[in-house]
Amino acid sequence: LDALQNWLVAQRSPIMRRFMETSTMIRDRLIMNPAFMRTLGIEIGVGLGATLVAQLQQRGDKFKEQLDFVCADLSIVIAANIALVTALSPAAPIAAPATAGIGAALAKLPAFVAQSGSYTPAQRFACGMLKGAQFAVL
Repeated sequence: LDALQNWLVAQRSPIMRRFMETSTMIRDRLIMNPAFMRTLGIEIGVGLGATLVAQLQQRGDKFKEQLDFVCADLSIVIAANIALVTALSPAAPIAAPATAGIGAALAKLPAFVAQSGSYTPAQRFACGMLKGAQFAVL
């Protein structure tokens, strides 16, 4: 029921509706976490600000000469923050779950460690390890 309410709230905003129509990945995360886009925006903003300040301090007088490198670094920060926040955010299980193999085992795990429901401590631990592995890959 919460997922439906989150979906209805997201549908009220034309911008969020457009994001949800464009990407199922964003839709699934907005359904589980209505603050997903705000979190993503904050993460990108803080990352860009911190990187820009570090670039200014590091490059000093050569900042303008090395602006192409600065822009490349800022682009990497944006991409990494999007990947990190998206990978670690819970997603609504819209698609049918797998019925066999590792997909079936993963389908039984919570979307995030603190998700409410009747999950065993082992399932919560496995979810934490999986999210940790995703974080390490990024």
